[in-house]
Amino acid sequence: MKDTIAGEVVAQKALKIVQEPAIELVVQVARIRPFKGQPRKDFDEVELKEIANSMLAGGQQVPVNVRRIEGDPDHDYELIDGESRYWACINEGIPTILVRIKEVKSDFDQFIQSLASNMCRRSLKSIETAFAIKEAIEGFMREEKMDQKEAIQKVKAICGITSDAWVTQHLQLLDLEPEVQELLRKKLISFQIGVALSSYLPESQIQYARYVIENNLSKSKALSYIRANRLKNLSSSGIKRDPYDDYRIAKRFFKNLSNNSDMMLSLPIGSFKKIYMKRPPEEIEKVIEAIREEIIALAQLRVEFKDILKARTQSK
Repeated sequence: MKDTIAGEVVAQKALKIVQEPAIELVVQVARIRPFKGQPRKDFDEVELKEIANSMLAGGQQVPVNVRRIEGDPDHDYELIDGESRYWACINEGIPTILVRIKEVKSDFDQFIQSLASNMCRRSLKSIETAFAIKEAIEGFMREEKMDQKEAIQKVKAICGITSDAWVTQHLQLLDLEPEVQELLRKKLISFQIGVALSSYLPESQIQYARYVIENNLSKSKALSYIRANRLKNLSSSGIKRDPYDDYRIAKRFFKNLSNNSDMMLSLPIGSFKKIYMKRPPEEIEKVIEAIREEIIALAQLRVEFKDILKARTQSK
C-alpha cells in the first residue's frame, strides 16, 4: 500500500498540486462508482480474492481515494484510485470501505493521479500503459498547451521514468493490430515481441504472432524468428505489396533501431557487468554472437545505403 501513497506524491509533485487535508470516512461500497478513465482495465480474480481476504483478516490499512459527485442518484462518490480494493469488496460482498475524499481539478487531473498510482505499483499491463501514455501526452498538450516534447517529459516524471526509449517503445505497441494487442493483453506474447512486431505490416504482425504462439516459442527464439523475417517478401502468401509498404517497414526499422540503441546505451556504466557477471558463460557467448551478427548485418546495410546515396547524387 506504500506504493499507493508514493503514487499520489509523484502525481502531486509532477502536477504541482497543493492538497488540502483530505477527509477520511467509511462509506457504503454501493454508493461508489468506478472511474471510466481508469488506466487499468484488467483485474486478476485471484489477486482480488487475496486482497479481500487480507482486508477481512487485518482490516483495510489504506483508504481508497474518491471524489464527490453530483447528479447521480445511485452514487455519491467516484473512484480516483484503489479500484482493486473496490472490486475485491464487490466480489466478496464486503459492504463498506474506507475512503479518502479528495478534490480534483478536472477529469484529466483525476486520470493523471490514477495513472501515477498504477505506475508506482507497476500494476498496468504494457498495452494498458501504452494507451495511458498516449492519453496523458495528448491531455497535457490539450489542457496545458504543451508541445509534444514537453508533454512527454511531464509523463516521464509522473511515471518515474527517465528513458525516452521507454516511452517510444510503449507507443509503438499502438501500431499493433487489435488482435495482436489482445494477445499482448493476455500475456500470450511479451512486451519485447510486441515491440518487434510493431514495425511490420498488419498481415505480418498477425501471421508472426500466431506462429510464435502455435509453436510455443521462447522469447529469444520468437525474436530471432521475427528478425529473420525482417526482409522477407510476402509474395508467397499472395499479398501484393507496393514499394511504399517496404518504405514504411524500413522507416519503422531504423526508428526502432535508434530507440533501442538509445535505451541500451543510456544504462549506467558498469550495468552490463553487474547484469551478466553471474550469468552462465554460454549465455554471454550467445550475446556476443548476436552482437557480432547485428554488426555484420548493419555494416552491409551501411554499404548499400552509401551506394544509394552515391547513385542519387550522380543522378542529379
